[in-house]
Amino acid sequence: MEIHNYRFPIAAFLVPLAVRSFPEILAGPYPIGWDVVANYVPTTFDLAAGKVGSVELIGTSPLIYLLSAGVYALTGINPFLLFKIMGPLLYGSMAFSLYRFLSTGLRWESRTASLAVLFTSIYFVTLRLSWDLFRTMLGLTFIFLAIPLFSRTPSSRNTILLAILLVLAVASEQLTAVIVLTLVAARVGASFWRRTNFQSLRESATGFPALALFILIVYSHWITDGPLVQLQPVTPETRPILSSFGFFLFAYLPLLPFAILGARRVPSTDLRVWCYSCIAGCLAAFLPFVGLAVPSYRWSLLLDIPLCVYAYLGLRIFFSHARYFLPQMRFLRKRMIGISWMILAVSSLLYIALPAQQAFPFYTMVPSYMPSSLIQNTVPLADMHSVQQAVYWISDNVGPRDAVITHRAIYGWLRMFLPARNDIIDYGYSSPVVGLEMAEMDGYSRAFLIWWVDGKGWDGQKGVPAPFSVTFVIGNIAVFMSESSAASNTSLHQTSPLQSTTRECYDCTLFNVNPISDIAPFYPNEAGTLLVTQHEEEPR
Repeated sequence: MEIHNYRFPIAAFLVPLAVRSFPEILAGPYPIGWDVVANYVPTTFDLAAGKVGSVELIGTSPLIYLLSAGVYALTGINPFLLFKIMGPLLYGSMAFSLYRFLSTGLRWESRTASLAVLFTSIYFVTLRLSWDLFRTMLGLTFIFLAIPLFSRTPSSRNTILLAILLVLAVASEQLTAVIVLTLVAARVGASFWRRTNFQSLRESATGFPALALFILIVYSHWITDGPLVQLQPVTPETRPILSSFGFFLFAYLPLLPFAILGARRVPSTDLRVWCYSCIAGCLAAFLPFVGLAVPSYRWSLLLDIPLCVYAYLGLRIFFSHARYFLPQMRFLRKRMIGISWMILAVSSLLYIALPAQQAFPFYTMVPSYMPSSLIQNTVPLADMHSVQQAVYWISDNVGPRDAVITHRAIYGWLRMFLPARNDIIDYGYSSPVVGLEMAEMDGYSRAFLIWWVDGKGWDGQKGVPAPFSVTFVIGNIAVFMSESSAASNTSLHQTSPLQSTTRECYDCTLFNVNPISDIAPFYPNEAGTLLVTQHEEEPR
């Protein structure tokens, strides 16, 4: 068959892949995405080295880590390059699976389905999903491939394939697991209500392996990191509720009128159940006494694709009826569709291409929930090279008897460019003082830290507190040394330095300045507010 007949499904894969590749190209050799650097790269190293226990691995919904660690172990590929490639491929695959769902599950025409995929893939909330939620993208891919199989004629082949896709969706991420199991439960309940007992039994049997795996994942997570539920106040706090509702409006207010219009024309019960489960997840974060430990904004993000599908159809309906409410504005009616696509494309380009320090103001409104620009990871694009050079300086000047302590934002960089060093102390999102205390407890006499220079810091820590002083600077990034070690007369070069893992050299000077005070803006915008829920670490 001619390739012309496949142009729409091919475009549904290649166009989103190209869109997601653009910020990766702008970022040069560095990957974009917070979790990519902070979590995926270190976990890939640990899993490939056999440092992750089986129970801990299962509790993380391990599929993405098994893929990355397997490729790394077999090829030895640079993990930064691996995830730069993986991000666009996952985005293209998710978009293609959405196309398959629309064309086979909803029976939309190929052109309509491909345009709906394009609309969804360049909406800024979907782009935020693609930034670092790789596990979510993988899980959504399997969900969209699985949904059409529910309605196919029962056969052993379809049942086995559906069961495999459900298991893969559960193994990808806990939240996509909840969505897909809710879809199965809704179908089983509907079959039971219609008294089609055989179909209900078949659907239950198909979903049982996925349910068993989900129970195992939740139990393993409970053992290693605690339960996915938490104690909550009897009276819900107002501020988190308003914050979550505000983020929902920020993300979807432009779509809501059209999504409401289009939802009435989409006969998919699965999409409705999907939306209901996400809304329930949002509300469960604010239940009295006991609620989910998952931030509500994560459930809001998962509403993105269903709402985009509804909104695209709503826009088509709106434009088709424009002649009734704009009878005298024929010139405007003919150009409304083009103007709408242009607005969407320009807004996406501003989100993709502008650096975090000069981000479009609209995208800086909710820094606690999404980045202001795609071209950043744990540090903005302008500072990535400087961070790498600071790690090289530590590699060449810090001895094995010295501690290297790090905030989570820099942890992945140290693991990437200092793979031979196994004693890096990660103090998470706390103060460097906490890391220094951990180093002293482990018997180290002095500690080194990479952070921004005075007044330039991100992640709620504008500076480094008094126990540290600057010993090396490149751009906005500095290497700090604990004050006690700076007071000693021991030269840095009297230690036995670790050898750099690359031949690239740094170029800047050594000097000391006054201790830096601790003031707090936030990542990813210097005017933001500190909220740890920025990151995907809950649940792991």
